[in-house]
Amino acid sequence: MGNLVGAVAGDYSFSKRPLDLTALLLTVPVLFVAAHYEEVLIRGYLLQAWGRRSPVIGLVVTSVLFAALHAANPGFWAHGAAGGLLALAGVGL
Repeated sequence: MGNLVGAVAGDYSFSKRPLDLTALLLTVPVLFVAAHYEEVLIRGYLLQAWGRRSPVIGLVVTSVLFAALHAANPGFWAHGAAGGLLALAGVGL
């Protein structure tokens, strides 16, 4: 959410560089694999393990962990602590 708001508000600038096809072909599969394993670990394994004890605790703990992993993304805290905390809640749940 922070990146979307930052992009709309004009906080980012883009440079015109030639497309590096090799970097693109290497980066895209790595991003898909990383996202897959992140979801499997947090939403699959941890949510099921903690959700057996208490579904609410499982949801809250995994949501906070998932959001914390994304708190270092560029632009996440661009709109202050309140915007960052709202984004944490939105990304986590």
